[in-house]
Amino acid sequence: MNTIGHKRVFAIGLLTGCLLLGGCSVGAKLHVDAPDVTYPVSFTSGYYDRTGAHVTSNMYEEVESFSFSFRRVGVSSVVDIERRENLSSRLDALIEEHNGDAIVNLEVSVNNPGVNSGLLFVKSVSIMVALVTIPATIAQPGTGLATAATVSTVLSFFTPGIVEARIDGVVVRER
Repeated sequence: MNTIGHKRVFAIGLLTGCLLLGGCSVGAKLHVDAPDVTYPVSFTSGYYDRTGAHVTSNMYEEVESFSFSFRRVGVSSVVDIERRENLSSRLDALIEEHNGDAIVNLEVSVNNPGVNSGLLFVKSVSIMVALVTIPATIAQPGTGLATAATVSTVLSFFTPGIVEARIDGVVVRER
């Protein structure tokens, strides 16, 4: 095998390995937080008030249960691409709207909806197209396969995905 043949085999192996590292998962990443919330928020039934005192369930009344959800579009990628969702203003508004003092029993759930199955199919097809067109493009550089190889490779590395988040909790007021 000549030097050009070795380079082609190496290039094909390298690109195939990179494509396989792209994985067969689809879905966006979502980081949910509330770093600027001005009221106490707790994942449990108790919380610490603004003075630092521990408030237990027998020291407050439940004012309003709430639940809201949202979807975000992101990218499923080998590179870590993450969307951030700051809930601070939304949680503060819920407490103020119901004249509460805090939120307790906060639950945050994030999942990938069923539509991502279709996107997984698109990603799988793009990986297969790339595995066929990349070697053909390397073997015959003058052909029009370079565009298909490039598009399918990019799509296999950066596939769109959707993520759903649901937020549940209870607004409370101290007695």
